[in-house]
Amino acid sequence: HLSPAALEEFYKKFESEEPKFKGEILVAGQTILSKMFEGRSLRIEKVTKEFSSFERGKELPVQMKKDGPGIMYAGLRMAYFPKEEAKVRDEGIAVLKTMELFNNEDRKRDETDRWSFAPGAIVKVTLRVVTPQQRNFVVVDDPLPAGLEAINTSLQTESSETARMLANDQSQQNEFRWWGSFNYHELRDDRVLLFADELAAGVHTYTYLARATTFGKFEMPATYTETMYEPEVFGQTSSVQVEVK
Repeated sequence: HLSPAALEEFYKKFESEEPKFKGEILVAGQTILSKMFEGRSLRIEKVTKEFSSFERGKELPVQMKKDGPGIMYAGLRMAYFPKEEAKVRDEGIAVLKTMELFNNEDRKRDETDRWSFAPGAIVKVTLRVVTPQQRNFVVVDDPLPAGLEAINTSLQTESSETARMLANDQSQQNEFRWWGSFNYHELRDDRVLLFADELAAGVHTYTYLARATTFGKFEMPATYTETMYEPEVFGQTSSVQVEVK
C-alpha cells in the first residue's frame, strides 16, 4: 500500500498540471471514443463495441491519443463466451473446485459419479486458489448449476446444526489456510463471489454449502479467478455437467 506521503509525491510529480486535453481511442482505425476532458474528475467515460462491428479474422490494432496537458488513464477489456467447453487455465493464478456430499446419510449413496446428487442433498463445495506470489485485489466468480442453490448458514431459516457442522469441518481444514485470505464474500442465487485485498503466496481455501433442489442435468460453467487490475493474471476450472436425480 502507498503511504499518504508517497501519494502526495506522486501527485506533485505527475498530476501537477490541470487536465485539459482531448482523448481518443481507435480500434482498427475506427474511432470508438473521442472526448474533451477538462478539470479533475473521477467520472469515467465508457464505450462498448460489439465484435460484429469489426472485420472478422483480422487483427485489431489499438491506438490511444491525447492532445493537451494532463494524464489520460485508459483501459481496454475484451469480454467473450467460448462456444467450446471451458478448459483448465493457469495464467499466474490457479483455482480448483471440488464438490462432495456433506451429510452422513447422503454419503451412503453410490458415489461413483462425483457430479451426481440426490434431490435435497447438501453438497460441500470447496474452492482452492493457488498463487506462487502475492496478489492484490483478487476476485473469484464461482457459478452454480441451475439445480443447486447456495445455503446461507447465517439465516435463522437454516439449521443451526448444519452451520455448526460446517464450522467444525472448516476448522479441520486449517492446514490449507494462509494469512491474507478472502476478506469478503457474496452468496447469490446463481453463484458465489469471493474478494481478497491481498493473497499471500500459497493455497487459500473457502468452503460453503449448497442444496440440490431440482431434478435434471445442468451445465456448471467454469469457476474463474483474476486480479481485478491485472486481468491478464487469471485462472479457471473446466466446465462440467451436474445431475440431480
